[in-house]
Parts: sequence; structure tokens; C-alpha cells
Amino acid sequence: MSSSATAIPKTDEFQLQRFFSRYGIYAAIVIVAAIFALLKPVFLSPDNIANIGRQVTLLTIAAFGMTFVILAGEIDISVGAVASMASVIIASMLSAALPWPLAVLASVAAGAIVGATNALLSVKGRIPSFIVTLGALNVVRGFSLAATNASTIIFRNDPYRDIFARSAPSGIPSPVWIVAILFVALAYVLHRTKFGADIYAVGGNAQLARLAGVAADRVKIWAFVLCSAVAAFSATVLTARVGNGQPEGAIGLELDAIAAVVLGGNSFSGGRGSLWRTVLGALLIGILNNGLTLMNVNYNLQLVVKGSVIVLAVLLDQMHKK
Repeated sequence: MSSSATAIPKTDEFQLQRFFSRYGIYAAIVIVAAIFALLKPVFLSPDNIANIGRQVTLLTIAAFGMTFVILAGEIDISVGAVASMASVIIASMLSAALPWPLAVLASVAAGAIVGATNALLSVKGRIPSFIVTLGALNVVRGFSLAATNASTIIFRNDPYRDIFARSAPSGIPSPVWIVAILFVALAYVLHRTKFGADIYAVGGNAQLARLAGVAADRVKIWAFVLCSAVAAFSATVLTARVGNGQPEGAIGLELDAIAAVVLGGNSFSGGRGSLWRTVLGALLIGILNNGLTLMNVNYNLQLVVKGSVIVLAVLLDQMHKK
């Protein structure tokens, strides 16, 4: 009698945790948006909604790459510095009147090189990825500051800015189209290829994955390369939006990207999640940033709010695993 009585609450608790794990992010988006709409009616204006869409594109692109690394059981906190470096590369090449496709390609290649370096040091050197990418953050940031003498690089290239920031095919801003196309391509890689399946296997249990014949080290290396390359590509949208390249223009992006991945319901320890979850997490971060700005909340206090949200999300993830 007593055993069955204690089993029921445990079952109810498990079902409740499953519900929040699956649908909690949807409820959070609705609740947070409703609160801001009540406090600031302008929050629901068409212009502000479009503004949220534009603001969240940069974060979403960077978070896509971060998703692959986190699902593989690693972390990369250098993506903000990588995006800033890529922005400097793009602006420098455009100011020299070089073709914008070449500038974008060069920036993505530079990001991939940083990712490969991070991967080799972490995976082959057996150094925790947090330490490696922390060092990379400072190295890349220092390189960008030294190369530009800590100054902003201004360029003029209207076709480039039109394609990546200004145009709105079918009434939808071009950055949103870029996110949609990238989402489809990366979701296919993650959910329809052997590489994607191997990422889930390695993130879930690297040792078992190796016993099953998965080249775990190679999977992690490519995850790091993809993460940094995608982070560099996010600078394409950033640079087109502001019309210049700044050596610290995307510093802090890594924290928002990690928050978007974890808030969306992807497991911080790897092996569980999806890109769609990342989109939802990025949307929630975008709503928080926009709403707090509309309410004139001090930027430092905004960092406190977002930091607290990240800690809470990781705590809930650990509780779900148990």
C-alpha cells in the first residue's frame, strides 16, 4: 500500500517535468511577451516586432553553430570574438573595393581556422574546451584590436548592405530569410546525416560512441569548425546592418548564444536537443533584450537578468537529467 502511494507522486512529478521540458519554452515566450506588452504597449507595434526580428537574426545564426558544439558535449566561448574579427575582415576588404563575396568567404575561412585550432588544442591536446576557447577569445580579440588600432573601419558598399540588411523580399527582412535558409541547411545536416547522428551519440556518451565505432574526436573537431565558421558568417549580417567593422562589435555574443541554446531546452551537457529549440531560445533572449531596453533598464542590470536566466536554465536541465 505504501509503495504504490509513493509511486504515484513520483510518476506525477516525472510527467510534470516532461511537460515543462517540452513546452516550457513556449509558455515562457508567451508570458514574457505578455508582461512587456502590458508594461509597454509599443512592444506589440509592427515596427517593434520587425525590430525584434532583425535583432534576433545575428544571435540566432551564432546560436546555430553553438548548438552543434554543445550537442557534442563541448563549449565555445570565443564566438563573439570570432564574429568581431570577421566583421573587421569584411569591412577592411570592402573599404579596399574588393568584391563582397570574396570578403564574406575570407571571413568565414578565418573563422573556420580559429575553430580548427580550438578543436585540435581541445580534442587532441586534451585541454578542456572552456579553457581553450577562453584563450582563443583573448587572442582573437587582441588580434582584431591590434590590426585596426582599436578603431572602426567604415566602408561603402550599397549592394552588400542591400542584400544582407536592407532588402525585404515579400515583406520579410533579408536577415530573416538568411536565418530560414541556414536553419533548413543545418537542420538537414543535424537530423538527416551520419555526422548529425554521430554528434548526438558523442554528446550523449562519448565512450560508448567510440565503442560503437564512431570517430568521436573527428566529430568534435568538425563541430568546433562549424561553430566558428557560422559565427564568422553571422558577422555578415552585423556588418551590413551597421555599415562598419568594429574589433569589439560582437563581444558578448557568446553568452547570448549559449543562453539561447540552453533556454530552448537543449541539454547543456550534450546529446539532446534540436535547432528548432535554439530558435525558440534565441527568440526569448531577443524579447528579453528588446523589452528591457524599452523599459530603459540599465544595461548592467540586463546582464544580471540574462545571467540569472542562464543559471536557472542549466539548473532545470540538470534536474531533468536526474
